[in-house]
Amino acid sequence: MEVHNNWNFWWFEFRCQDSSFLSFPLEEPQEIRINDKGFYLCEETLDCLKQKDAKTASCLFSSLLCLLTKEYTGMQTPEARNRAGMFRMAEQYILQNLPTATVKSTAQYLNVSERTLLNLFQFMLGMPTVEYIQKRKIDEACRQLSFGENTIGEIAEDLGYADQFVFSKAFSKYMGISPSKYRKQEYLLKYTV
Repeated sequence: MEVHNNWNFWWFEFRCQDSSFLSFPLEEPQEIRINDKGFYLCEETLDCLKQKDAKTASCLFSSLLCLLTKEYTGMQTPEARNRAGMFRMAEQYILQNLPTATVKSTAQYLNVSERTLLNLFQFMLGMPTVEYIQKRKIDEACRQLSFGENTIGEIAEDLGYADQFVFSKAFSKYMGISPSKYRKQEYLLKYTV
């Protein structure tokens, strides 16, 4: 009797601007077995990508991620599910209150200490809460600089910075380029391609 071990391996690079789309806790790796429906979705996604049908591939891949998320969530301990739920609530609060969100206000919203919140973000993302809030602000600034008509001063005000100088300094530190240079770079990319 001949035994066959069939292995299928798929590698997808998934880039998403919305970090709340899928938040797997960064715990020890779990083995998730993909059922027939999952294999079908993987194969269909790859076929669509080969045919350069990115929209359909994206929809199929999103469905696969939803299936995996449900399976993964079912394997978690109650403590891990509570931690993941609290993390999602913190993310939502920060995104909905981006200009005014602070570590203190987020901790108060969740009714936890700032230390507990810091530990949560360190565990889930490997970064402090304040760094996450700063990253989200800079991500939003990049979006507005790329697609919006607002001035740099208006963007700074929209994101809760004290003034344009403070915003420009934070942006340059994070991105390695000034907001005005970033806007010019994005403009050139859009209109020279």
